[in-house]
Amino acid sequence: MLSGPPASATASAELLLERFGSSSPRQRRSLLPQIEARLPELRPLLLDALSRHDPEGDDWIAGVWVQALMAQDDSHRTALLEGHPDGWLRVGSDAGISYASLQEALAQRRFEQADRITSEVLRQLAGAEAMRRGYVYYSEVAPMPPSI
Repeated sequence: MLSGPPASATASAELLLERFGSSSPRQRRSLLPQIEARLPELRPLLLDALSRHDPEGDDWIAGVWVQALMAQDDSHRTALLEGHPDGWLRVGSDAGISYASLQEALAQRRFEQADRITSEVLRQLAGAEAMRRGYVYYSEVAPMPPSI
């Protein structure tokens, strides 16, 4: 068995980001502790790393980068918000719903607020009766537009 720190602990910040980005989902999960431990060093590189991801895709790494950039009120966060005022992820809505507040809550790890926003959106999509009673029945979910 090998001893000593993992190779990612001694890799340059650029190499660690490259290794993380090209790894399998399982390997990424195992690298997360090193990523989190080295965030101060990685933050200046994250906007560029984020630009390599599809804002219409579903790769969870982009969410990690957005959360890391939103974690501190500094120039990196400002640049992210200025470049993506409605949130980094491009989400369309046939019902005209903006998901910017949901993205912001998730990016700032305010999960209870994100849950409340999601509940409100589901009630809006389900219709006036769901809005009146304050919750959505399972049977009301099926007819919702598929492009939500």
